[in-house]
Amino acid sequence: MTLFGTMSRNRRSPGRIRPWRTPSHLAVLFALFMALGSLISTTSADVLAAPQSGAADLAGQFQATGTSSLQVDVVRCPDGFDPNDLFGDCHNAGILDVSVQIASVDPSLGIDQTVFTAPVSSPGPGRSNFTELPVGDYNVTVGLSPEAGVRYYVYCGIEGGGQPLPANPDDALSTVVTVPDATNVACDFYVIPTETQPVPESTIDLFAFNCEAGSPQDDGGLEFADFQAACTDVAAGVDFTLVNADTSEIAEVTDQDGQAEFAYPAGSPIEFFSGVPLGSNEVLFCSTDLGEAEEVAIDTDGVFDFANATAEDRTCSWFLIAQDEATASPTEESTTVPTEVATVVPTEEPDQDSSLNLVAYLCANDAVADPDAAGFGDFQSACGSVAPNIDFQLNTGELQGVETTDANGQVSFTFPAGEEVDFFAAVPLGSDEHLFCSVDGGDAARVAFDGQGVAQFPNTEATAQTCSWYLVEAAQATEIPIDQPTEEPTAEPTAAPTEEAIDLAEIAFFPSVCPQGFDPSTQGVDYETLSANCAQGVADVAFTFGNAAGDDDIRVSDGQNPIVYTGLAPGAYTLFSDVPLQAADEYVFCVADGGNRYQKELNDRGVTAFAELQREQIVCEWFIVPIGERGEETGGSLEIHLAVCPANYTGNTIFDDCHGNGLEDFEYELTGPDGTQTGTTEIPQDPGPGVVQFTSLAPGDYTFVGGPPGDFGDIRLFCSTQPGNETPEFSIEGGMASLTLGENEHVLCDWYFIPEDSSGPTPTPEPARAEILVTLFACPSPDSGTYGGASLGTFQEVCTDTVNDVNFRLGDAASAPLNALTGVSGEGAVRFFELLPGDLTMTPSLPSNLTSAAVFCTIDDGSPYQKALSNGGTTFVGVNGQSIACSWFAVEDRIEPAAVATGSITIREYLCEADASEIVDWDAECAPGSTGTSYTIGNTASGATADGTPDANGVFVFGGLPDGFYTLEQNTGNWCRAVADRVDSQSRVIVEGGGNTDVVLYQCNALEGLPDTGTGPVTSDGDSLSGSLLSVALGFLVVPLAWGGWLQAHRQLATISSVDSTLSSK
Repeated sequence: MTLFGTMSRNRRSPGRIRPWRTPSHLAVLFALFMALGSLISTTSADVLAAPQSGAADLAGQFQATGTSSLQVDVVRCPDGFDPNDLFGDCHNAGILDVSVQIASVDPSLGIDQTVFTAPVSSPGPGRSNFTELPVGDYNVTVGLSPEAGVRYYVYCGIEGGGQPLPANPDDALSTVVTVPDATNVACDFYVIPTETQPVPESTIDLFAFNCEAGSPQDDGGLEFADFQAACTDVAAGVDFTLVNADTSEIAEVTDQDGQAEFAYPAGSPIEFFSGVPLGSNEVLFCSTDLGEAEEVAIDTDGVFDFANATAEDRTCSWFLIAQDEATASPTEESTTVPTEVATVVPTEEPDQDSSLNLVAYLCANDAVADPDAAGFGDFQSACGSVAPNIDFQLNTGELQGVETTDANGQVSFTFPAGEEVDFFAAVPLGSDEHLFCSVDGGDAARVAFDGQGVAQFPNTEATAQTCSWYLVEAAQATEIPIDQPTEEPTAEPTAAPTEEAIDLAEIAFFPSVCPQGFDPSTQGVDYETLSANCAQGVADVAFTFGNAAGDDDIRVSDGQNPIVYTGLAPGAYTLFSDVPLQAADEYVFCVADGGNRYQKELNDRGVTAFAELQREQIVCEWFIVPIGERGEETGGSLEIHLAVCPANYTGNTIFDDCHGNGLEDFEYELTGPDGTQTGTTEIPQDPGPGVVQFTSLAPGDYTFVGGPPGDFGDIRLFCSTQPGNETPEFSIEGGMASLTLGENEHVLCDWYFIPEDSSGPTPTPEPARAEILVTLFACPSPDSGTYGGASLGTFQEVCTDTVNDVNFRLGDAASAPLNALTGVSGEGAVRFFELLPGDLTMTPSLPSNLTSAAVFCTIDDGSPYQKALSNGGTTFVGVNGQSIACSWFAVEDRIEPAAVATGSITIREYLCEADASEIVDWDAECAPGSTGTSYTIGNTASGATADGTPDANGVFVFGGLPDGFYTLEQNTGNWCRAVADRVDSQSRVIVEGGGNTDVVLYQCNALEGLPDTGTGPVTSDGDSLSGSLLSVALGFLVVPLAWGGWLQAHRQLATISSVDSTLSSK
């Protein structure tokens, strides 16, 4: 059975991670034991620095990270299925429009969601997706009515390969699933017919009628009774067709009484349509199981859809309303309405759910002469090619969902009535798209898109929308050079279409390996050559996908299917394989949003970056060229990964538990056919193992020894060949390992050290523990302007309301972050304490109606100082035993848009005594002040400019600015460093939502005798770099992507989509 989700496979070597980040230092063995001590929580507090398992039970003091997901597929096995191969025979027989409910077992998590199953592919399962889930146990309930003659089976897969979970004996359609952190979990619910029971059957008894042109009269809402009274002529000889999920068709013709009957298997959706010309005015009412008659929506292809999840008996009346120009009339007439037709008039109470059924089409570039002026009929006649695999997103105030068009270009949404709907397609902003919709069977009318490609529906009451979406293809573009990929063209920010919009990017790639005999030195490594010669999929290669927060998702290739990362939030991501650098070369080629193919760069550690990903759909091919296919051989190699486990570790997931705890500065000695050589471990990625490499090795028998002394603990060793992941001949005894290395063979060994005891006394003193207390305040939206340049006193006077239940995240690159809700340490407050030394970044998950404005802190009750905001958070540098207290101010969104432009850019100058190369802590070593120079901003859209000179405190506010991109120039001299909370990849300052953007400029060598500001040693530098260093270190991370401008307009994503950047100066 194939399960989707995170899979960290214990192969012969239990998982692989390629190191690539900057190290932290462990110098001696005693420091090793102290590092082990830091892994263990030693006290209880509001939020502990290193929580153990079970810490989440401390009365709501922890908030889960919300990085997991749960996928539920509901399927029905067909006749003749193999009971030993449920997945192969049943998984594509999906049941659609079935409610799936998940509810957290722990009430404090507050998760209770219901999503109806929708098609993934045709054929395919009926699927419900639940994303951004916190860690915990969940009750999963499938809303199918129990049937006679079937049994139910549930299979759930979790990290590590999956485990079967039996159905609940009291309710065979429910189970309890444990969702780990940062893990994708997949559950399959099978409806399995028993051998002794027949397949449930649904029926349709149909009565067809003709209506005269203009009848019935529409007096403000036609009901079934109106059609019954006005349309009494039976329609004989009309063809009707019913199609079920396995594409089998049932065709019937109405008899002389206008009647036809259909019987078909239950369990899969059906399509039902007549043989009248497309565009005819036809209306269908049906009652289910003798219930009330309700109108059934018809799509633009003249098709009526029924979910058919369970056996149902329908009685339907079909009415064909004649066109004004029609002359023919039915030959048979009857004044008696068949008694089988439901006669109960539907109640006046409308359905509380709205629906949107859409068919997507592609239009050739010149198919429609003037698309903006063309009508629905023009598009119908010109654009007949359906558009599969297009993502559409629909958002209301309480729900948001993404569905993908099937092979017929169709997609459906069902959602509660009452709140306005935002609807848009995942195509590049500026695409030539057109939408026509009919409401409750009315005429199709054009629906306008706003400047961000979003269509809006009022949805004040339940309606059935039937829509046709047309995408006019752009003129053929020239090929983009592969050395200049453009993943994110910048667009001007405008108002967000909805505060609830989410971003669902996707990255898929297929790993393949070049065969024996392929010589890249003569054949080349361009895409055409590699795709033609190296298409063979490779299995058992681990790939690590990481985000800026240090979270890793490890997947192992199977050689047959692509690896897919879905539901990706905006941000920067990295990807690398576990193939040792000396074992193979790797080449990656990608296509973003169906555009031109480009080659991805890999750095010297084999890592490629997807910088500032937004909503792109990226498909890549990952080619591995083994060293044996590179031409001249350079011998074999051995790479050792040294990591430490917790004291007395006995677990069976050693890779997941220990591999990230690397040790450096430990020597290894390798002895073999060519003598003895030594190497010392380094940590290129933190978290990650200590790494030492031995290359150009001759074949033969080797011994190697090193790492912490075996007298202090045990050693576990795992070795595998690369890139094949086979098991070489190796062993370890008494702390000395033996290995037989083949000709040009490359071996990777994980060396795990397990201390016997880390609790004894050591000569290293216990490091001081710090604490950070933060209180969140909400600031009312100003009547005009912004809070740009406001002082702490202004914020304290105006922003008096505290905000509870907002998650704050605190962490560093070397450990899992801490999460806690405001309010656990007082009104609007949360306290993190028992913090070990390090650089700590704090980021809140603000509600969509709040935007961070300023953060002021004190250290050890010293003078308050303002911290720089970056990426929605702030960083405390060199935390080491201090007591830090901060006030975090966030501004509420305006209820009504301002009549005039209200945006602002605030310049804050800081004067530094030293040169940039000598400064470690910028805010501690620099002070607010002014050089006297002026600054010029320019709006890139209008060309308007403005000048200003900061005051004695280094502050100047450019006010009354419209949303847009702005250049910033210093008119005298050059700054040495800049930090801003919203900057694009071209170093332009972003103003959006009528808000303020702070730009902090540091002037080096600007004063002597730095005044004491009382800020102490802990300040925020936003992790940014200065001048040319930024372009070198982050240049590969700041690549424009197609949806950057669109998403920068979303309030709730403003801080996520921003990046630290150095602004250009004269």
